[in-house]
Amino acid sequence: MKPYRSGIAFTALAACAISENSAGSVPVAIESGTQIHWSTSRGFEYQLQASPSTKDSAWQDLGARVAGTGNPHSVFHDGERKMRFRVLRMQPGFLPVTSLLTNGSFEKGQHTLADRWQTKGSQPPDRIRDDARNGSFSMHCKLSNQGSAPQEGLLSQVIRDQDGKIAPDSSWVLSFWARTVSAGPSYIQQHHLAWLDESGEVLTSHPFTAFPSAIRGWRKISVTTMPPPQGTAGALLSFRFVTGAVENGHGEVYLDDVVLTPGNASAAQPPVSVASETTFTSRLSWPTKPDWVYPPFKTKIAGTRSRSSLVPTIRGDGTTASVLLTAEVSATLRAALPATLSLLPAGELSAEQSSKGQLSLRWKEHANPRATYRILHGAGRGILSGVIDTGSNASGSIANVKAGEIYSFAVLAIHPALP
Repeated sequence: MKPYRSGIAFTALAACAISENSAGSVPVAIESGTQIHWSTSRGFEYQLQASPSTKDSAWQDLGARVAGTGNPHSVFHDGERKMRFRVLRMQPGFLPVTSLLTNGSFEKGQHTLADRWQTKGSQPPDRIRDDARNGSFSMHCKLSNQGSAPQEGLLSQVIRDQDGKIAPDSSWVLSFWARTVSAGPSYIQQHHLAWLDESGEVLTSHPFTAFPSAIRGWRKISVTTMPPPQGTAGALLSFRFVTGAVENGHGEVYLDDVVLTPGNASAAQPPVSVASETTFTSRLSWPTKPDWVYPPFKTKIAGTRSRSSLVPTIRGDGTTASVLLTAEVSATLRAALPATLSLLPAGELSAEQSSKGQLSLRWKEHANPRATYRILHGAGRGILSGVIDTGSNASGSIANVKAGEIYSFAVLAIHPALP
């Protein structure tokens, strides 16, 4: 049997049921990837995220959130590609504030032009470094009538809902920060939102609505929009700055941090990143059957020579089970492919401590007379870090075991793959 894909190879596992029924073999994958560990606390949820190891790459959720139990949690991420990982802790049910807008802080752009935004008018707004609420940039519009000729500046962004975030009749909130510097006779500053269909035609829209032009510091403006109708596939957000046909008409304003977010988003108590550890490792994994028990087995070393009881460490629940391997052990197993590998069940295995500080293992020979055997072992219940090749002998020993320590182990039978 050949590897299924890069980084994963298939073997086979023999298991035993708690009811002691006989068991067949089930497919097992040898995988390489990253194990991420972190501590959890009750009353919080945790979200694992990953990002390619490149500058400014976006973070993406990996799997579903997990509830804190007060115990450490661990997740295996398959693949040898270098990735960055982080873990966010949040309140249960937290909904992230995800804006439909792109570049609402105006940080990305070239000179006076902000990426994804369009400007128009006789005196259009400019991207500028002079004043910003956050970051380095904001949008600035300064109007000044020439005689009594009115002036206008327009700023807009067309949004395409490619991810299906806009649900019909959902609630949305437009919020932004403004700092008005001057407001002469007849000066008006307004915002406007229209919901669009797939062709870009307006389905419904707010009228242009004035927002305060009192001269003061940065002020936050938040407005609940009208719900998007059925068939909404995008939106058009606009800001309009205009003076009337009067002498000395003028106005000046800065805009920053423009967002259009779901009305049910959680703005308070945002997620925080928590400490985590990552280890590049390999594992043996397989689908389980409910109430079946699987290797590896564990045993506690007694102070005197005695027969050791074997305790299976994995009880099946219908999901995927796994045991961690070091890269060296994984490489040894891969070298045996395309042979079939079978982990021996408890009913075919016995363990006894010897007076020489060894844990001696014996097992029933495999039905295939060409089978050879490997003992996988490790201290504690963590990674299986050692491998012992016993050839065709159905017995072997783990050396230098110490009284009081717990050892985990499994025995592999390696035999020719089925045609």
